[in-house]
Amino acid sequence: MRHSILFILLMSLGLFACKKNDTNNTTPVNPILFQKDYINYAWGFIHSGWFIDSEGKYYQYYLQEEDDWAQIQNGQIMADSLHMNFGNATEMLQLDLSEVSYFHDLSMQIMNDTLSLPETIMADAGIETHYAFKYQSACDCYKSVIIKKYGDITQTNTGEYADTIYNWMKNLLITL
Repeated sequence: MRHSILFILLMSLGLFACKKNDTNNTTPVNPILFQKDYINYAWGFIHSGWFIDSEGKYYQYYLQEEDDWAQIQNGQIMADSLHMNFGNATEMLQLDLSEVSYFHDLSMQIMNDTLSLPETIMADAGIETHYAFKYQSACDCYKSVIIKKYGDITQTNTGEYADTIYNWMKNLLITL
């Protein structure tokens, strides 16, 4: 009898010790390279998107209006703020690292290019923004480059490779 009680006690403790953590609040080991962010407030709230890290891992997020989220300001975001945002995402799959690196290298070449003038082309569609990031250890922050904004307001990076990068980002999941 004593062995049965001990066995049940140990099994119960084991179940609690193995409880799955449903939240992903870990800071990524490697810098975040790309993000697609979609926000729409028309007819309800939608906020979703994805990240790609320097290991080529693809993460998705779907947020509620009350979820914590830090905004990119003046082309940069502090590392802890971006990592907080990243904590809302779930790892989905592994991408081809050489392809990710290739497009990230292209995006760094358009880092200092300007954006086209904003153009209103839709209403109530929200805005989808495609970013590339460069981690800067001096400020522990990420500098962002907008590849393209598309939706209610459209703006495109004027850099030579912007359309190539945008098409890769836009079609990423279609080709998987």
